[in-house]
Amino acid sequence: EQLQQDFRRYGEGVDGFANDVTSWGTRAGIVERGAKDLWAKWWSEDENSEAVELFVTEKYEAHIVSAAILERDVQSIVYGFQQDLSASRNRLYSEMRLALRTAGSPADLSGADFDLFCAGVNTNVARLVNEASSDTVVVGLSSVMGGIVAQEGVRAIVAVVFTDVASSTAASVAGSSATAASTGAGGAGGSSLGPAGTVVGIGVGLVVGAMVDWWMTEEFKDTLTQDTRGFLDVLETQLIDGTVEEPGLQRLLADSIRLAETAQREAIVQSLLELQK
Repeated sequence: EQLQQDFRRYGEGVDGFANDVTSWGTRAGIVERGAKDLWAKWWSEDENSEAVELFVTEKYEAHIVSAAILERDVQSIVYGFQQDLSASRNRLYSEMRLALRTAGSPADLSGADFDLFCAGVNTNVARLVNEASSDTVVVGLSSVMGGIVAQEGVRAIVAVVFTDVASSTAASVAGSSATAASTGAGGAGGSSLGPAGTVVGIGVGLVVGAMVDWWMTEEFKDTLTQDTRGFLDVLETQLIDGTVEEPGLQRLLADSIRLAETAQREAIVQSLLELQK
């Protein structure tokens, strides 16, 4: 639901972006930068000159979404996931603290002893999660759920998600315009801005492709608007639902819950058995 709200916010900027790109001032700027790109490629043998693409990227990020904002929004979802489920785990521990002090409990734990017990459970959870799955993203999310990894770990998990999404999104939009196949691989600044920059670069690639196909025609603005909205729809679907090969966040989070639940249960039992030895 949060991602859907984010994408509605991105979509609100599409009309302004299309108006900006199709204005005469921007067209003149693109022609000027296009000439510089050609000069660099012909005379300086710089095949990577991207003046036009960088120009369009600035406008895309100003009106629709930047790589940094896209990454921040997805990180926010993972952080919220972590906070909600860590709160649930803490409620479980509070109930266990009371239960372990009742008659007939397998151990009488309170204060510092119970804190050490919980720390031991968390250690066992981390070990069991890593042993139980070969999917690094699911393992990472399961660890986040238990509050085991730090902020850097969340960023690493989100980067892997974007890497997978970039691959599936590029495949979905490839061939829809003259240059989408070439620019879909990352776009301007994609490598320097990381996987989220690669995703934004795919959207920019569609825009540049529309320029090649429809530059001075009446259909240019309509095609630009349609392609941009279509790309956002594809990206939203890839992030939430994913594909059979590359699962989206919804399945990744569900899988991580199942893995962490099983690990949490087993870790508690192991820790209780260790206390009885």
